[in-house]
Amino acid sequence: YYELLFAGKLGFEKVAEFSSYPRLGPWVIPDDDADESFTVYDHPKPMVFKKVRELTDEEWEKLLGGFWEEAIPWHLGEPVGKLLLSTPVDRLPVVDDFRWNKLASSNPLLAAITWWLAMEIIGLAAWPLTFALLRRVYLRGYPFAKSFGLALLGYLNWLGASLHFTQNRTTTIALFLLVMSAISLWVFGKTRREFLEFCREKRRQILLSELIFLAGYFAFVFLRFLNPDLWHPWNGGEKPMELAFLNAILKSAYFPPYDPYYAGGYINYYYYGLYLVSVLVKLTGIAPTVAFNLAIPSLFALTFTGSFALGATIGGRLSSGLLSACFVALMGNLATFRQLLEGLAKGNFQRVFVAFDYWAPSRVIPYTINEFPFWSFLFADLHPHVVAMPFDILFLALVLEAFLGGIEGWPRKELILAQALVLGTLAATNTWNFPTASAIAILALLLSIYRQKGGWENLLLAFALPSLALIFSSPFFFAYKPMSAGVGLVRQPTPWVPFVTFWGFFILASIL
Repeated sequence: YYELLFAGKLGFEKVAEFSSYPRLGPWVIPDDDADESFTVYDHPKPMVFKKVRELTDEEWEKLLGGFWEEAIPWHLGEPVGKLLLSTPVDRLPVVDDFRWNKLASSNPLLAAITWWLAMEIIGLAAWPLTFALLRRVYLRGYPFAKSFGLALLGYLNWLGASLHFTQNRTTTIALFLLVMSAISLWVFGKTRREFLEFCREKRRQILLSELIFLAGYFAFVFLRFLNPDLWHPWNGGEKPMELAFLNAILKSAYFPPYDPYYAGGYINYYYYGLYLVSVLVKLTGIAPTVAFNLAIPSLFALTFTGSFALGATIGGRLSSGLLSACFVALMGNLATFRQLLEGLAKGNFQRVFVAFDYWAPSRVIPYTINEFPFWSFLFADLHPHVVAMPFDILFLALVLEAFLGGIEGWPRKELILAQALVLGTLAATNTWNFPTASAIAILALLLSIYRQKGGWENLLLAFALPSLALIFSSPFFFAYKPMSAGVGLVRQPTPWVPFVTFWGFFILASIL
């Protein structure tokens, strides 16, 4: 239609055009071919068309015939009522209780310390709980206390706001933090002597765990200091969308939160990961634009520390933990090494470092996205799969605890409930993780039964766990409407060079 319009074939002619090009002194810089995110938003070009004649039905048929044959008059598409809020946005309670910490919001270093202190408080509040849950995991689960505390605290507030029992407010989150602390205090009372003795014996290891978390956190805080920009026309990723969602979640009294892009609708997306970030935003009072750059460092530190604890549990040594953390959080594929080799072969090795293709390691296999944790943390989009990483590791720790406990480890009610809570968190945070995590839990139980040649009566737990997790996260799935099946058959095999580039290091490590 627009091609015909500009060609003057629809009975209109352009009579006026108003350009406002950038200027530098006397020089005018025509930027008609620049990116639309710059030209359209910054200085749009109005064009006025005048109708000069009426087209006959025959002319319309000749130009556009057949395009509207299947159209239904006044039909605007399928009904979207299921994606609409039950109450118009302007009638919802006003929530403007964040950004209260102006001092930290205006001082980056103070903001980083405040955010870290909030993580520490949540971790200490949940430490007795992980101590009781993770009896066989490294340091009785101390490295996982922050992740578990955030998952539990976030769930309590989210469930209340989803059921309209409470509102998503800072005071409510603080109240639930006190509730979680009270539960932990009760658990501490039951294990007081064992807990205090363990802390005395393992104080150096606990301090080491904290130093690992602190180092990982401030290392990435430093990286975000170097590049704090949340919007760039082509290198900024999807941070503007995520920031819009984060702000909408912060301003929503109930869940699902309102959609900032869809008037009168709610966010039909797995928003739960951004919601967990919003819990910390409200508790610290730091402005979302600053907090966005603190969320990524904390997620990296939680992932690195959790991977360290898993490796130390399985390998029995600190070196195993360090290797595990590096493999999970720092190791990538061979694409970078391949770029350097190709540059060396062409004789321009130095040039490779100057013009390094940062994007290439995340797009190794044709027509696919191959992000790995370090790339994702470095790119720093708050995507669901990034927020889910610490909770992936936490779920593995809970499954490992049950596996190491054998058949006796599976019927523990508190452990099953914790697994269901975290698995439900994964389902609402990054839905694609749910089938994989469920399969791992089922496989671990089957291996426990096989090793001990008994306990088949517990097999029901393998299938009850995903169902229980979906019950925990049911308020999310009652509102969420998938837009497509999301799964398709791959008919073209992966070429061997990209395959080896992506998996080569881990294949070699497995062989060795």
